[in-house]
This record gives sequence, structure tokens and C-alpha cells, in this order.
Amino acid sequence: MVSKFHSSLSEALSLMLNDSDDYNVIIQVGENQNIKEFRAHSNILKARSPYFKGALSAIEYSENEENDEFLAKEKKSLHSHKEKCTFCKDNDEFRWWNHGHEEFLPSEMVKKRSEGWISKKDNMIEFRKPNISPTVFEMILKYIYTGEVNLTKVPGENILGLLVASDELLLEELLSHVQGYLIEKQTTWVEKNFVLVLHTVFKLSSCKKLQDHCLESICADPQPFITSKDFPSLDKDILYGLLKRDDLNIEEIVVWDYLIKWGIQQTPGLKSRNNNRTKWNNKNYEALKKTLNKFIPLIRFTAIGSTDFFDKVRPYKAVIPYHIYEEAMEFYLKNTSPKTTTLPPRVGNTRFGSKLIKPKLISIIAGWIERKNVNSSSLIKKYKFDLLYRSSQDGFNVNTIQNKCNGQGPCIVLVKHQQSAKIYGGYNPVCFSYSEQWIYTTGSFIFSFENSEDIENMQISRVNSNYYSYAIYDSSYGFNFAHT
Repeated sequence: MVSKFHSSLSEALSLMLNDSDDYNVIIQVGENQNIKEFRAHSNILKARSPYFKGALSAIEYSENEENDEFLAKEKKSLHSHKEKCTFCKDNDEFRWWNHGHEEFLPSEMVKKRSEGWISKKDNMIEFRKPNISPTVFEMILKYIYTGEVNLTKVPGENILGLLVASDELLLEELLSHVQGYLIEKQTTWVEKNFVLVLHTVFKLSSCKKLQDHCLESICADPQPFITSKDFPSLDKDILYGLLKRDDLNIEEIVVWDYLIKWGIQQTPGLKSRNNNRTKWNNKNYEALKKTLNKFIPLIRFTAIGSTDFFDKVRPYKAVIPYHIYEEAMEFYLKNTSPKTTTLPPRVGNTRFGSKLIKPKLISIIAGWIERKNVNSSSLIKKYKFDLLYRSSQDGFNVNTIQNKCNGQGPCIVLVKHQQSAKIYGGYNPVCFSYSEQWIYTTGSFIFSFENSEDIENMQISRVNSNYYSYAIYDSSYGFNFAHT
């Protein structure tokens, strides 16, 4: 049996980092007034980070250009690396360059890449990394030396910076951890800063998981995102990807309204006139048309009501391609389906008639039903949520509840506390039949949310395994979830 003493090893390396007198690398990070120098050891940096291995190899390369043995070693390292590295599997030299694999680039590229930010003097190697803040690099260096990182009290901006730095320095393990942490522990911060996060992660091919999480979260509940003050600054390629999606859960006229607002902010010369269209001239309309050219074909005009089309779309007729506008008019006047713009309706949208909770809470409930601790719009596509009963609409009456809910299959019950914003609920995976007897099930649960948008302080309690036979009492007087 092999005995492992990782904790003492980590502690010893931490001491080397904090109190070293044999360092041979100085790394200067940050810019302007926020600059700090760190001391490190080249062997540890090379062993832990392919990026540093490449950069430090570039120094060796420049000192060994004539050394055939060194060049042979580099070629062997290249072939070995390409078999393992997820960044380089496509054998694309440009991707090696972008991901910092300098040791595998032609000598001219190595020299060019190393100019300015890495140098060697008197056996001391000096790095300059102005694009990484001292706070972020301190976390990176601790991870490199000890394999530890604590993000509990770290602000979201710094966690995002750590994600970017982890990608640049090819720290795949750390990148995966930080990406997961943002999704699972920093959900609220990510949602409040969708534009910043999207603009950051869409530049990083290794952050597909976080990209998908952002897009799915937006599609499940787009309203807060598109009405945010940052939406008009959204990158055009990200916006295009969103409008292409069929699962964008929002009315098409709302999509149109905010596309126009986005286009106005993105079009030079219109910002100062965006509240008064009467001041626009033909050049202004042409400029807006150019801005929106590739987005207009993504609008499902047939999903917009005739009144909204007349009031909100028709005034912008000049920015819509002629054939698209004519086909839309034929649809409204002759009920003829478009021939060239045949986009399907946005499907997979969650039709959840409750006024008590927002759509993003539905995905959490769907995750509980699936016994998955995730918040993803991909889950709620599996379910059709029909509103059976609403007390404010149908009246608070036991007989009405029975008539509307009897035999309807699995049900979710939601109740709002009268004196607070708190919401309570329960899930019955069988059905209500009001038979005045106990129902056996292993899948029922009760839950609560602090308010209609709470995604952090919710609670869930599942039926106790000792009482599956008494999970729900099918009472004619209401809902009775027992033994959780």
C-alpha cells in the first residue's frame, strides 16, 4: 500500500512560495497604480503550467538555437503534446499560438512572442503580465504551489478574472473549477452581469459550459436581461446567437422592441435622436437598416399580433427588407404563410401561468423533480406546465379545487404567505383524486422560496424513506404532504 502525505507536501511548497531565497523568476503583474511583483521558481512554474513551460522554454530556445539535441527534444515534445492537449488536437498552429504553447512554435514566432514581456538577466528571468491583476495572480500562484484555492469571499469580478487568467496560463483543472463555481455558487452575480460575463467567456473556447449556462438562463427568463441597462452594449455576435434560438422564452413583439433599441444605440448618429423618430432622415433609417440587416430575418413576424405590428413594427418599415415586410403583410391581410422567411415558432418556451414565481424558479423545481441539483432551461423543456387553478381567478373554494385538479396527473401546489413574500409549495408525482386515503410515492417533496425570484435561499424536503406508503394524504379538504 502506498502512503500519501500530500498535506505536508503542500505545506512545504507554500513555505517556499512565502519565504523563498532561491527564486529565479520575478513576475510583475498589473498596470498603472496597481502593480505588484511576485517571486517564483521556474521548475515549479514549468511543472504546473504549460504556459510557463512554453515561455521558459522560449528562453532556453533562444540560448540553444544551434543545439541539435535541444531541437530534437522540442520536436519529440511537440508530438507527445498534440496527442494529449485538448487545445491542440486539431493540429492548428494558430490555436497553439493563442493558447500560449510557445515551445511548439517555429523559432521566429517564439522570438516575436517573447519580446517585451519576458527577459533574462544575470540568471534571473523576469515576466511582465499587465493583463492579470495582483489579486488574481496571487490566487493563481497559491494554486500552482499548493493546489489550493478559496473563492468563498472573492468578489465576482475577481473570480471572472481568475477564469480568464486560468485559460491564458493553461491551468485546465483550475479553469474547470472556477467555471463550475460561477455556475453553482455565483448564479446571482452572473445573472446581474450577463453582458460582462458573456463578453468575457465568448472569447474563450474552453468556457463552453459557462457560455451554455448563460444562454440557457437567459432563454428561460429573458426579460430581466434584455431590459437591463447593459443590454444595448451587447456584442452583435452574441445577440445574433440568442435571436437564432427557438427556445427564447419571450413574446416576439418584446424581442422586436428591444432589437430596435439595441440597433439605435449601436448606430452612429442616432443615439441623440433615439427618443424622437420625427427628427430622423433617410440616412438615419438607412444606417439603422445596415445595423439590423442580419437580425431582421431572425424575427418571427407572424408571432406578432396585428395591433402590435401596426403600432410598433410598421413605423420601421424602412429598415425591413422589402420581401420580408410584404410577406408579413400578406400574412396579416390574407392569412398566407411566408414563403421565404419560414422560421419555426419559438418552441420549448415554458408556458407557466403562475403569478407567484418567475420562470427561473421553474427550472429549479424541474431540477428537483429530476433529482438534479441544476438550474437549467434544458430540463423544463421536458415538461408542460398547465395552470389548473388560481384562487384570485377561480375563487377560494374546495369544490372548485377538486373539480379542476382531480385526475390531472402530477401537480405542483404553490401558496404565498399573506404577511410576507415567502412562497411555499409541494410536488405530487402521482395525482390528486381526493380518495381520502394515503398515497404511496418516493418522489414527492415540499419546498419554499423567500420570494418570487429567490434562487439562493430556497429549501426542499423530500418524503422520508421510512414513510413512502404515507407520503401524501389524498384529502377532499385540500393538500396534505406528510412525513418529509
